[in-house]
Amino acid sequence: MYIDGSIAPRRMNYMTEDVVIKSDGSAVIKHTVDGTAFVGFIIVNSITKEELDALSERAEKEANGYVPPSNTTDHVPDPTVPTIITDTPAEDEEASVVTAQKKNTDKTVEEGNAQAVTVPAVVADVPVNAESALEEYLALGLIDGQEELSLKAFPEAQNFDTITDMLEKVIYQNPMILGVKQYAYNYKSLTLLLSYEDDRETIARKQQEIVAEAAHLVTTIFKADMPEEEKHLALYEYLNDNTVYDDAALEDAEKNEFKTVDPKFNDSFTTYGIMVKKVGVCASYASTYKMLSDLAGLESVVVTGDMNGVPHAWNKVKIGGSWVHIDATNNATNSGIPYLLYGSSDDTATALNFYLDEGYWLDHELDQFESTDNSRDYYVANGLEVDSASTFTSKVAERLKSGDDDLIVVRMTETLSDNEWKDSLITAFDQAAITDLSNVRIGSLGTYYMIQR
Repeated sequence: MYIDGSIAPRRMNYMTEDVVIKSDGSAVIKHTVDGTAFVGFIIVNSITKEELDALSERAEKEANGYVPPSNTTDHVPDPTVPTIITDTPAEDEEASVVTAQKKNTDKTVEEGNAQAVTVPAVVADVPVNAESALEEYLALGLIDGQEELSLKAFPEAQNFDTITDMLEKVIYQNPMILGVKQYAYNYKSLTLLLSYEDDRETIARKQQEIVAEAAHLVTTIFKADMPEEEKHLALYEYLNDNTVYDDAALEDAEKNEFKTVDPKFNDSFTTYGIMVKKVGVCASYASTYKMLSDLAGLESVVVTGDMNGVPHAWNKVKIGGSWVHIDATNNATNSGIPYLLYGSSDDTATALNFYLDEGYWLDHELDQFESTDNSRDYYVANGLEVDSASTFTSKVAERLKSGDDDLIVVRMTETLSDNEWKDSLITAFDQAAITDLSNVRIGSLGTYYMIQR
């Protein structure tokens, strides 16, 4: 059973190596649940050694993973490619070469400026996220599903690092770019070559479905007088209550080392998955969050990196002038932990094993998204983060006595050992005068500790 009351079958994986059967035949067995990040303990009243040996141990899974487009560019440009050279050589002969190259570049730029730019109709409904003419040109072309883009008008694109950095930023920050499979740059013709998972007609159809659903959701999720913080919370809770993680897509991506994925899972890696089909992986969650934020007038960017060593995408959002982390993927429905990373600083994200890479933005501009304010972190703001076993005991006992919560989640600043955790819970139950534990389940994920009643 999920926190919202819905039910789905999930396989339990029992970890039997360290289980001790007591003299009365009882035992405490640690377990995980497939498709969630939940770790818990089951108290068994009676079990034999043979029955214990029959339980199989399987690996814990977490909800993340994305497959980035592959880059097949030859990193070494043709030596005849026109290039602007700003340092004038000492020798007159070399200077004349520079002059010729500059003239050739000017001519090429002029030819590029004369080329028509196609503006897809869908951008009338969705903002294009771009901060330069080159970024806008790339975004329009990729949204339109074009397979060849001349970059003659942009001599700066002849630098491999520049075009790769900018292209990745454009792809991640524009939710209407769907299913870019490969890209390469032909230095000789100054052309960006692209391939997609779908043809242009299919891309356009999916984009229209995305726009229609997004327009509906904006009027459903957000109220006109909502402050920005409430809008972010409403969006997060909508995704928790109405979408689900695509475990099968993650398994397929893992099998292929996050390089390719079976075509039947393509939608789960784009905005179409979560926005329209209500199922997807982290890339789909992050791009959907980005698009709905854009339409609601909220500042948000997609960020990329890894979580516990697995490729992952989530968002940074700006609230009250400060950037904070929000991971809409690892919500209560998908991970078992509500608000696992919500309103958090960089330090808190790192402590939870979220590590950013540089793929989502231009490298030299990344510092602008630094997150230092942790006051809006869900667990900090709600007094659910504690720093010792004794304060953990007190907090759990307090929540148990109130009787208001079916699920109690407390975050420690450091991980408790199994024995510390169990002893603290026993004391908390005693302090709360709770003796019937038959319907109580306990579990943990990292420094998060959960009690379900």
